[in-house]
Parts: sequence; structure tokens; C-alpha cells
Amino acid sequence: MIEDLQDEFSAYSKPKKQASPKTVLFALVFVLWVIFSAIYILVSMPRMRSALKETDAVRIIKNAKSYRISAESSPYTLYFVNPSNGAVMPFVANVLYSGSDRFHDAMEGLLKGPTDEALSEGYLSYIASGTRLLGITVSSGYAFVDLSTEFASSSNMEMAKKQILLTLSALDESVRNLVLLVNGTEL
Repeated sequence: MIEDLQDEFSAYSKPKKQASPKTVLFALVFVLWVIFSAIYILVSMPRMRSALKETDAVRIIKNAKSYRISAESSPYTLYFVNPSNGAVMPFVANVLYSGSDRFHDAMEGLLKGPTDEALSEGYLSYIASGTRLLGITVSSGYAFVDLSTEFASSSNMEMAKKQILLTLSALDESVRNLVLLVNGTEL
């Protein structure tokens, strides 16, 4: 009777499936990869620690709040037009620090136009309102300035160019040449 029940039970039970060779190979490769990665990390840990100490990265990360870009401003000499004599004149204005280089910040300040103080003294800008800075590169005495299409509608293009060149050369005396682009196309 017990034998009959065993025979009957074995007739209903499913045969055990063996793992396929692909599955076994995959599992073996995965385990080897984990072991290799752990050994690599343990071996390279001293080098990683010394690199972190040399670069002071841990302190920078811990003090990340103190490294945030703030809305600080710096004084820049911007050139605007004095309508009483038609000359392009320097005006020192505080420009917000954007995190870019000083040429970028000065151009952003110039494109915003005269401050309230400059306007009260009669200064104006011939750079068309709404002009945006798309890019700026200064190299070997040349300033390449890419502006948005609004710049093309400036009322006095020569005076607008002079404002830009004088503002950039106030930051670096070697800047003597200006290449203006509008949406990447040279004027």
C-alpha cells in the first residue's frame, strides 16, 4: 500500500529541472565580476584616499554651502554714450557675478544698459534693448562676441561696437580687435 501511494505521488510530482548551462555560466561570471570588483576597490582604496586628501574634495563636499554661487556683485567699467558730447564714456557699475569669467560678466552688465545712476547722469546705450549674450571668447588681442538677433537693430552700430570694445579692453588692455557675430554669423 505504501508503495502504491509512492507510485501514485511520483506520478503527480513534477520532475526537477536542471539549470541550463547558460544560466550557470551567467551566475559564475557575475560572481567572478563581484569578487574582482571588490578586490579592485580594496587595492585602489589607499590611492583614492590620498587623491581625495590632495584635492581637498572631502572638505569641499562637506562645506558645499559655502561654495554656492551667490548674488554678489563686482564693480566693472562699462562704456555708455554721453549724449551731450556724443562720446563713449566710462561708467563704473556693480555687475552681478554669474560664475562665468569677467568678460562675460562685463558684457552682461553692458547689455542690461545704463543703471539708474548712469541714466540720471545722462548716459545711454546704442546697443539695442533685449540683446542677449550668446557667447564670448577673448584670445590674443581679439574678442569674439556672439549676440542675439536684437543687436542687429541697434540704432548706431558703430557706437554700439565701440561700447563693447572699450568695455572689454578696460578689462584687458591687449583686447584691440572685436569680431561681432549675430547668432553665430559674423557682421
